[in-house]
Amino acid sequence: MLSQERTQTASGNFLFDEEFLDEARNENTNDPEEDEPLSWRLDNSDSLSDWTIVIVRKSDASNTVTYHVHKNILAIGPRKSEYFTRLFKIDKGVSESTTSTSTITLEDSAVDAFPIMLDYMYFLIDNVEDDSTVEATALRYLSRYFIIRKLYEH
Repeated sequence: MLSQERTQTASGNFLFDEEFLDEARNENTNDPEEDEPLSWRLDNSDSLSDWTIVIVRKSDASNTVTYHVHKNILAIGPRKSEYFTRLFKIDKGVSESTTSTSTITLEDSAVDAFPIMLDYMYFLIDNVEDDSTVEATALRYLSRYFIIRKLYEH
């Protein structure tokens, strides 16, 4: 385990001591867990997520699902969400900006399809398979709600 000894310079920057740097250099980098791609499925502390999405079922408001996600994945790139891009650019006046949390109420089918949408955005799946009409309809709805153009085109 890395020691966390560091000193603060006059400019406010932190310098890590040589022991810390030696330990970091000598750590086993062949750990398969370290090779996992960035994902919303990783433990929050491991993935360094910077945004939380709480999805509420319309049929049962007490039934929620929480996702720890990454703003850069949601708002940048070919599979970005215009909804989140616009939200993240708002500095003031939106409570979501201060809490780094979006609470969104969706129909049950959309709640069930939400993880598939995230997998698509994170490039964990190449294409969205239309396993069922309900799932396909829910993904179409989510692509329109969150303005994900590439998902809508599928």
